[in-house]
Amino acid sequence: MGFLELSHLPIATLLRTSGGLPDEVMLQFEFTIDKSPESINTMEFLSWFVRDQAKSGRKIQLRTFALPPQGPFGVQLGTTLKFHIDYFLIEPSGNLQFILDKVSELLQSLDYSINIYQIPKKLNHLTDK
Repeated sequence: MGFLELSHLPIATLLRTSGGLPDEVMLQFEFTIDKSPESINTMEFLSWFVRDQAKSGRKIQLRTFALPPQGPFGVQLGTTLKFHIDYFLIEPSGNLQFILDKVSELLQSLDYSINIYQIPKKLNHLTDK
């Protein structure tokens, strides 16, 4: 876990279970935000959404990620902040369609939440990609 190539992984989760669970698939969605009020509101909404999904039984978490404040090329503090949504699924058969269906369900749930809570259009880029 000490290698830079592995630093994007949910280290505490993997250390707690001594690695992934049998037949576990981890999907990771990485994104960044700018420093605008809309981005802060987006993060607040996504934080609630992911927590709510986890409370209802999905194995999902939202984490921050950053590199050290200084690197080989100088100060990088303020330039490396990223966010990861980690979604864990158990799929013993390796059925890709099952995994795609679960991602689709998550997206539908996100879209439903955006609509039901009437999230302003400026934040509605959450499902555009």
